[in-house]
Amino acid sequence: MNPMIGYHNILETGTVAGSTEDGDNVVENCFDWRTFDWWKPSGSSKYNTLTVDAGAAVSCDYVALAAHDLSTQECAVSLYYSSDNFVADSNQITFTSYPGALSSGYCSPDDDSTMVMRFAAVSARYWRLSVENNQTSITDQPSIGVLSIGSALDMPHGERTGFTPPTLYDDSVIINNTSQRGEFLGRSVESNGNKVNISLNALTASFVRSDILPFL
Repeated sequence: MNPMIGYHNILETGTVAGSTEDGDNVVENCFDWRTFDWWKPSGSSKYNTLTVDAGAAVSCDYVALAAHDLSTQECAVSLYYSSDNFVADSNQITFTSYPGALSSGYCSPDDDSTMVMRFAAVSARYWRLSVENNQTSITDQPSIGVLSIGSALDMPHGERTGFTPPTLYDDSVIINNTSQRGEFLGRSVESNGNKVNISLNALTASFVRSDILPFL
């Protein structure tokens, strides 16, 4: 699969509402791009939703989630769109690529790592993420730290040989402590996070004008 950049997020420009919120874990937390706060539903409902009114019809073709515990809380997610705020019109998205899916429309992750689901582009004003809690006895609701729904920039080709995926690039600094006589006393680790450099060359002029310039 070629790289995609999910820079377009309708949560940032639309009106977002959650079915419930647990204390300070409000819906705004899931689109502020911080991974240390979350949207978390309250109560013991099996289904919780997050609805976005984009203000006008907008084209979307991906949904991504990060900093979540959906797998730990035994949850599945699905995505819907509507023209009338789900009064009489409600349509479920069929994913074309997804991690650990139960079916093409419901994604149940195998772990709590970042999830990206693609689908054929759909233009709609209202969008809704549905979170289904499959615990036999619901004692806790899931948390979602980062949620993005929008239109992705698909690159025409992948990286060349030598590219290091960010999950394999550890930029931590290890400092060994020794005594004056050279005895090993221990170590401390300074974590700088993971870094990645993407170099995409040999792009056609038409692709740069039609896709890269709007992205920039």
